[in-house]
Amino acid sequence: MGRTKILNALRKTTFIIEMVLTLLLAVGVVFSLKDLIWYFPTIWNTPSVASYGLFKDFLGHVLLLVVGVELMLMLINHSMVAILELILFVIARKMLIYADSMLDLLMGTVSILVVFVIFRYLLPNVKLTSNREEFTFEGDDSLDKVKTKTGYEVNKEYGETLRETITNIADDKRVCIVEGLTVPVDDLEYTVTEIKDNEITKVSVTKRKAHH
Repeated sequence: MGRTKILNALRKTTFIIEMVLTLLLAVGVVFSLKDLIWYFPTIWNTPSVASYGLFKDFLGHVLLLVVGVELMLMLINHSMVAILELILFVIARKMLIYADSMLDLLMGTVSILVVFVIFRYLLPNVKLTSNREEFTFEGDDSLDKVKTKTGYEVNKEYGETLRETITNIADDKRVCIVEGLTVPVDDLEYTVTEIKDNEITKVSVTKRKAHH
């Protein structure tokens, strides 16, 4: 019990710190919006040749704010997709604003390719886009109910309910249970979509994509 209480306290503390950082980021993004408004009259009153560099600065400012928003989403969701989007926006900003040669553009393109290769072949369970059927269950729903509703075969090796299964697998892999956590079990994926009072209350179930 002592270890469980310590882990729960650490999780809550980590969550609070992340939410504070997210709030500070949100405030910074909102305050920075006023700087974007300043660009418009300046660009309008600047000669066309000189306005090129000014508009480039404007794009850099916009993309920097987008990176800030994506960082907020990453802190909130803890999902691989959010991390991927953040990385891609950082690369896009580098390519559009700071690329001065074909080598810079080539390196940026290769970087984007590497990101997609990593997520496609090293992290095949990460969903970039999805048209798979998704079922929503309560955290304490039994795996028998999952089987009845979805028609999928279920593995009861880790527990009888979705909450028990996810908790046991998370403890076994030593990962924190947060909203967005996806746990693969045989042909299925269990994703935590809602946590209340430190308990898993909502879980989505999807069938894993077949790999060749």
